[in-house]
Amino acid sequence: MPTVMRFLAICLLLLSASMASAQSPASRTVEWSAMEEAWKAFSADPSGDNANKAYVLLPAFGSVTNVQEGLLVLNLIAEGIGTLESQVFNSERNAVRLAFRLLLIPDARLVEASNRMLGNLIRFNALLFLEELTNHRDLVPDLAVLLGSFRRELADDKPSQDLEKKLRLKSLEAVAVKQLKSLQGECIRILKGL
Repeated sequence: MPTVMRFLAICLLLLSASMASAQSPASRTVEWSAMEEAWKAFSADPSGDNANKAYVLLPAFGSVTNVQEGLLVLNLIAEGIGTLESQVFNSERNAVRLAFRLLLIPDARLVEASNRMLGNLIRFNALLFLEELTNHRDLVPDLAVLLGSFRRELADDKPSQDLEKKLRLKSLEAVAVKQLKSLQGECIRILKGL
């Protein structure tokens, strides 16, 4: 019995050490010169491969901690966010993944733009939205914010927002993938409550 207890203690110690290293601030930083290069490549050639090059440079979890160092790059991204939005609306999977990862950068412009483009994707490709939301669910602390983000021109137009919600609901309800049913149901419930 003491051997089993010692084994369990060692396992717990290793698990907690691995969790601590996975949550280290160093893993939530961005190498901004590489990100600038990747974003410029994506802007010049908005392909899935180039979107993926920018995607892998962003952390997989937690908030980016070295934002001040990257202000010029963030301005560059914000100025060219329309390129990403076009690719998201074209259902380019890596662009959708990049839009999710941009949610980790505490920059209101990028978070708002990412929420808006991902919310609008629901209407056009709810399946892709749900698949990538499943893969990035931990990056979306408040699903209602994402689901209720509309194009700017709808900001003060309640009837148009209601129509957009109906179209999003219809698109979500049409997805027939068993593995996505739980998240699909959650999205539908939240969207109906908005």
